[in-house]
Amino acid sequence: MIVIRYCSKTGNTKKMAELIAEKLGVKAESVATPLSGQVVDILLLGEQFI
Repeated sequence: MIVIRYCSKTGNTKKMAELIAEKLGVKAESVATPLSGQVVDILLLGEQFI
């Protein structure tokens, strides 16, 4: 399973995460969303650095 999580203050990282998620056919969610015991094969993490 591929999981995409992001942290975005201005919305740019969220937009990029959602574009990647759309191409991969998965849902991008905030890092605040727990994995809830899911088996994760690939984790893509987007974080905004200032």
